[in-house]
Amino acid sequence: MFQISVLSKTVMVFLVILIEISTVHAQSKDAKDGADGKYVDYTLQHDGLKREYTIRTPTKFKPTEKLPVMFVLHGGGKDDGRATAKRFNFENLADINRFIVVYPSGIQAQWNDGRGRTFRRGRNSDVDDVSYLSTLIDLVISRWHADASRIYFTGASNGGMMTHRIGIELTHKVAAIAPIIANIPERLSTLKPEKRLPVLIINSTGDPLVPFQGGHVTVLGRKLGKVTSTNDSIKFWIQNNFLSSNPKLTQLEDIDPDDGCRVSVTKYGSDSNFPVVLYKVIGGGHTIPGMSGKTKKAIVGRTCMDFKATEAVWDFCKNYRRTTTPEKK
Repeated sequence: MFQISVLSKTVMVFLVILIEISTVHAQSKDAKDGADGKYVDYTLQHDGLKREYTIRTPTKFKPTEKLPVMFVLHGGGKDDGRATAKRFNFENLADINRFIVVYPSGIQAQWNDGRGRTFRRGRNSDVDDVSYLSTLIDLVISRWHADASRIYFTGASNGGMMTHRIGIELTHKVAAIAPIIANIPERLSTLKPEKRLPVLIINSTGDPLVPFQGGHVTVLGRKLGKVTSTNDSIKFWIQNNFLSSNPKLTQLEDIDPDDGCRVSVTKYGSDSNFPVVLYKVIGGGHTIPGMSGKTKKAIVGRTCMDFKATEAVWDFCKNYRRTTTPEKK
């Protein structure tokens, strides 16, 4: 009995040591997650579903830094977080300006953006992506010690419409949004955000999938829910932010005359802390401006190369912090 007892105690002590070592290792790993400019993949259980996301901290990241976070939402094609990271390539911007980038993945590469239908999910209203992304915001703030007042969202297409939805339903958690080639889904157009919010929209007049003038989102002949027009999407945010309808209009230089596009920039609320800005890509298609790579022009249209959307998004968002003062609306 004595020998067994001693053996048991020895095993217990050994296990405790192992647990302590594991705990220290886990804490050390947490402190270096995504460090040195590397992409790190994670999973999260939410509502009984395995959710995935990719995160990248800037080079020489220190846990004591309180950095802003850019959430980037993929479109409704085949991309997941990792593929979106390569497509958007915020790396240099993140290293120079010191911010964390998070690339969440939707279920079957789709987001429940409020339209009720997506390309591979005839009905996706059973997935609560708003709750998932809200949980992910809290996790990133806690685990990577991020600045809760500087949480930004951007995304393209299905991800852009989801970005609109985040702005509408999680206004209390985000500092600014920047949807790309996306309008507000009609089903969300009657909702009222809790607070004012800086908004940048980058849309193309020749978009064959998400129509600039509003209507059905159409992919390969399939109608996948309706969206408001770009003008109505802008109007939605202008009214939410209590801005006048007297904007400041400028035109970007035609850096690439061969791309078949021109860009006008309309800014509402130039002197406001909650401006609404539209980059109107005249002649552009369902593509992300400034993003090189092969695209099926016959399906998605032209790609504007007169500016880089990623740079425009960061240059806009970086100026804003989430306010904590309650607002009367």
